[in-house]
Amino acid sequence: MNLGRVRIVAGGAAALGLVGTLISAFATDTSIWPSYLVAFLFCWGIASGSVALLLLHQLTAGGWGFLIQRPLEAAAKTLPLVLLMFVPVLIGMHDLYHWTHAEAVAADPLLQHKAAYLNTPFFIGRAALYFVVWMALAFALVKWSGRPSKLQKIAGIGLVIWVVTTTFAAFDWAMSLDPHWFSTIYGLIFVVGQALGTLAFAIAVLFLVRGTDIAELLNTKRTHDLGKLLFAFVMLWGYVNLSQFIIIWYGNLPEEIVWYVHRTEHGYQPITVGLVFLQFVIPFFVLLSRRPKRRLGVLAIIALGILFVRLVDLFWMVMPGALRPEAGLALADVAAPMMLAGIWLLAFTFLLGRRPLLNREDPRLEEVLHAH
Repeated sequence: MNLGRVRIVAGGAAALGLVGTLISAFATDTSIWPSYLVAFLFCWGIASGSVALLLLHQLTAGGWGFLIQRPLEAAAKTLPLVLLMFVPVLIGMHDLYHWTHAEAVAADPLLQHKAAYLNTPFFIGRAALYFVVWMALAFALVKWSGRPSKLQKIAGIGLVIWVVTTTFAAFDWAMSLDPHWFSTIYGLIFVVGQALGTLAFAIAVLFLVRGTDIAELLNTKRTHDLGKLLFAFVMLWGYVNLSQFIIIWYGNLPEEIVWYVHRTEHGYQPITVGLVFLQFVIPFFVLLSRRPKRRLGVLAIIALGILFVRLVDLFWMVMPGALRPEAGLALADVAAPMMLAGIWLLAFTFLLGRRPLLNREDPRLEEVLHAH
């Protein structure tokens, strides 16, 4: 297993990221809070998305799920750490969210209308509720991983609850950065993006641990299944993003199109075009072929590319507009993700190494092992 090397890389990235973030905070004029928010959303996406894929696996009991079950469980168990990572977001709320300024609310009728929802105590209370729900689901999925009959009873409703809480978390933590703009598809875009990023991460981890006892279950058919699922999420990501764009373009309302105007001007155009090609067009045509989906090494390279572009996608969703009208890359934009992702990876590898990578407690595994 190559987890030892991953820990070394993760520790180095966390240390360098911490130094870079501190330099950015105290030696430059650039606010670190937007960069920190992007990094937090990235780590939260994988930890929370793991809960969703575990619930999906319990509903389907497919062989693909047994391959990545332990990595997903280890990622889901990092949610208490992600909760701690959320605390600095609360500290930087005043710099991030326009609606936290009393004078801004007093001068804006629309913010006054939304004040019953967009206020600091309710914001914190909702966040606490989200994390309680996600951690409760993660606890049940890990504790009862050998009792599928029990998990199947809660998997359906659990998945619905996860979608609802993740949707509202996306509204709170990302969409409310511009409180004058809204989209009913926005939360679904986050839901699909988390599933896509989490599956890509799990495939990359599977490639690292392929030489362990997981090899007993690993074959080209199950690798192909993972590739097809990744392909499905790539198409779904493209569909929901295109749906939002078409609806807003067709409506052509000033208060709605401003979100895309910010992302197609002031230097953000290359990122917008790059996301279309790197997160949809290229993965779509590569995964359209059967061969890449059956070769774990090739699939892992595609997955790593998707995972990196997920971070760029979050940057694109968060930064334009009020936080950074002009495109540009600050030190904190690199340092903050390195810091949080490094810390998160250290915790993940520690949790992953504590249990066997093949869940032999699950009575369904024997049938999967002998399936052809």
